[in-house]
Amino acid sequence: QAPASADLWRLAATSLPGPAALETGITGAFWNPAAAGDRGLGLGVGLQMIETPDIIGVSGLLAAVTYALGSSTRVLVMVGRTDISDLVRTTTSATSEGEIPVYEQHVAAGGVLRIGTLRVGALARAHDARFDADRSNGITADLGVRWTPIAPLTLAAATHFFPVNLTSRETTDYYAGVEYLIRSPRILDTPSRVLARYGVSHREGNGFEHGLGLGLALADRLRADALVTRELAYGVAAWRPSVGVAFRVGRYALTAARASGLNGLGATYRIGLDVDVIP
Repeated sequence: QAPASADLWRLAATSLPGPAALETGITGAFWNPAAAGDRGLGLGVGLQMIETPDIIGVSGLLAAVTYALGSSTRVLVMVGRTDISDLVRTTTSATSEGEIPVYEQHVAAGGVLRIGTLRVGALARAHDARFDADRSNGITADLGVRWTPIAPLTLAAATHFFPVNLTSRETTDYYAGVEYLIRSPRILDTPSRVLARYGVSHREGNGFEHGLGLGLALADRLRADALVTRELAYGVAAWRPSVGVAFRVGRYALTAARASGLNGLGATYRIGLDVDVIP
């Protein structure tokens, strides 16, 4: 199973401007393995960085490489690490006696199979974590699907950090999402799409979290997304907004997102870059 410090990745999830199950892009496979099937033929590389305010001190990095074996099959390799900085050890005074290492890192491999408008993805992860002198590890395996049964409707679902030994699942999340194309107007003489989204996540002992969002895409060059999520933390419920923008220029796709933290702890930021190395 995933180490307990894998919960640090939940802070990264707050920066998603849409439901996790509907996440796209190369590193989007971290949330839903089927997301890697969004790419065309060839080789692609993705990178994402997540930052939280100093009062929290958590940062994260995701890097992935995906390659198409054919028109319907794609493989993926991914690494990730999240940690807490500026934790220091003290005794009888405020003088630092060294840093306290706290991190979770993992390496993952998987693939996506495309069957018509259905994409099915799988991802296996090997985890390593440290909290001061305590070390732990584990293996998780996740499944994800993305399906467009009719042109304006897309359905998606995924597991996140599901233990292969089917035992404790305190760190496992279950994601589902629905996307619907509301309109296809022309804006500034550019074909565009207006999308409505609903997402839900569930974890044992924490109940359900719901999110509602809107997206605007101008051709395949510019996209803006917004999401409001009813978040649960330590028995407290609150609404958390998040917004994101994405630009595509040639082979390069740049994304940026910001979300407000719960209980005024500050904002979480995310910056990503996808590159089609071999289109």
